[in-house]
Amino acid sequence: MNKIQIESQIFEYTDFLSDDGINFFINKIKNYQGWPEFNPEDFWADKRWEDPDDEIKEKLLEIENKASSLLNKKYKISIPCIHRMYDGIGMSPHHDNSHVPNIRYGFVLYLNDDFDGGELEYTKLNISFKPKTGSLVLHPADEQYEHKVNQVKGNTRYTILFFAHEEENWKN
Repeated sequence: MNKIQIESQIFEYTDFLSDDGINFFINKIKNYQGWPEFNPEDFWADKRWEDPDDEIKEKLLEIENKASSLLNKKYKISIPCIHRMYDGIGMSPHHDNSHVPNIRYGFVLYLNDDFDGGELEYTKLNISFKPKTGSLVLHPADEQYEHKVNQVKGNTRYTILFFAHEEENWKN
C-alpha cells in the first residue's frame, strides 16, 4: 500500500485492497440480483447495497479495521456499504458531514476503474482525479472538502463507502 498526498488532507492509498479482495467483491456484486428498483424520490434507492450476507460483512469488517488504522485518533467507523453508479449517474456537490455533523472523515474504496467519467472532484479545491482499482481515498468531511462525482459513462462504477464518526457522538 502506497500513500499519495493529493492535498494537505486528502490521501489516496493505492493497493489498499488486494486483487483477491477486489475479485471477491466484484464477483459477489455481479451475481447479486437484489438491487432495489430506481426511485426518483430517493437517489440512493438503487445504488446502495447495505444488507450483504455474512461472508461480505466479514470482508467489510476487515476493510473497516484496516481503514481505521490510517487515522491518528480513535473514531467509530460506520458500516461500509457497496455503492454503484451506472451509466448517466453522477453525484452533486456535497460534504460528508452536512447531514450528520459528527462525521469527521469520508472513505471511498474503488472496486473498479473500467468506466469513463466518474472522477472524484473537490469543487472548492479545484482537484479532480480518478483513483485506480483497489485504491482508498480518505478526506475530511467538512465543507472545505466539498466534492462531487462526475457523471459515469459506459460501465458501472463500484465503490465501498464509509465514514469515521466522533466516538462520543456516535448514533447508529
